[in-house]
Amino acid sequence: MPSNFEEVFTKTKDVAQNVGKKGSQYFETSKKKIELLDAKSKLSKAFEVFGRIQYDALNGEPIDDDAYDCAIADIKTYTLKVEEIEAQIEEAKEAADTEELKRSAVELKQEVVSVSKEVVNQAKEVIKSVQKSGDNSDEAQAVEVEAEPVS
Repeated sequence: MPSNFEEVFTKTKDVAQNVGKKGSQYFETSKKKIELLDAKSKLSKAFEVFGRIQYDALNGEPIDDDAYDCAIADIKTYTLKVEEIEAQIEEAKEAADTEELKRSAVELKQEVVSVSKEVVNQAKEVIKSVQKSGDNSDEAQAVEVEAEPVS
């Protein structure tokens, strides 16, 4: 009997650690998503600057070569950054196997229900034994134990 409890506690500990690990992974993914939004915002601003320079050039205004080169460099930099972060987010999604976590939780629930039923059955047996030994006594009381279904 104690080994069943030990197994359940060990399994509970494993599931809790797994949940903690997955929570950490989800937090890191959320941070990456915020970083992605920031990079996309900066890329958009770089395109805006580039567009202004092109518009000014179409209107015959002189082009500042440094500003033009800087706008192109920013576009390239932020495009690469967006692609890199998107790849990191995709890797994190693949690593976060939520199905494994769900399976572990279902297995734990089944084990807890099984052990609980076993404990209730053993308790009934003990109560029956006590009642049988106490039948000769005037103080014998009937005690009934019912197990409620766990959903």
